[in-house]
Amino acid sequence: MTLKPWTFAGICLCVLIIGAFLGHMMAPKPQTNNKNKITVTVENGTSKINLSPQEQDVISWVDQADHPVQVRFLTDAPCQEIKKPADTTDTCTINTSSGNFQYLCAGSSKCVDPGVDPRSDTGLARLPPPGGLVPSTEGGSVVAIISCPDPNGAPVVTWVPDPPGSAVNVTENIVWKSGSLGFTVAGFNVQNTPVQLCSQPTVAQTQRTCTVVKDANQTPPYTVAYTVTTSGKNACGSTSPTLTVNPAPQPSTPAPQG
Repeated sequence: MTLKPWTFAGICLCVLIIGAFLGHMMAPKPQTNNKNKITVTVENGTSKINLSPQEQDVISWVDQADHPVQVRFLTDAPCQEIKKPADTTDTCTINTSSGNFQYLCAGSSKCVDPGVDPRSDTGLARLPPPGGLVPSTEGGSVVAIISCPDPNGAPVVTWVPDPPGSAVNVTENIVWKSGSLGFTVAGFNVQNTPVQLCSQPTVAQTQRTCTVVKDANQTPPYTVAYTVTTSGKNACGSTSPTLTVNPAPQPSTPAPQG
């Protein structure tokens, strides 16, 4: 049988199409990068580690046996699973792009250096604080938590660890955390006389560390009054607590040899 020219051309075209299809199916697939990027920050003033997720990331807490661990936030919570301040959760879907959040493990579980510091690629949270990094000092550090548990009440300041509660030492760093709240800490005074408490000129959401200094006209211990003012969506006004400034810790004397 003699093939007509157009019949032969059609067969060749079909062979080419089938060959191209098989070649595409058998070609190695391009490699995709499925690695997760995990960011942690070294906190100014304490040198502690904070996890820095992005919005919509999911955090799960488990123990070494893979059992869920419940956590409770001392600030407001960055989790869509948390509906009211007393709620606990073992899973947190991040629903904010910035803030500084402190939590504790609930029940018998213990957490060391807890903190969640959400940030976006372009948000304010990636900017360094004015004046650069504030290193951890020999005097140690405490964390002061600003929260609004009652939207109709005044802000509450709690301290971690507790004790020392609201007593601080000269040379110690106070790291203020407020979750998503904006805040300022100002008006330091002793019996209505202005004093210097911090080496930093301002203490606010963008500059959260206060390195305690001895006021030139005071002799520790002395009691300092100050004003915390909240701002932002869930703000609850201001409050005026006090703290006690103690002398700087004395260096320990090495034990004699021999």
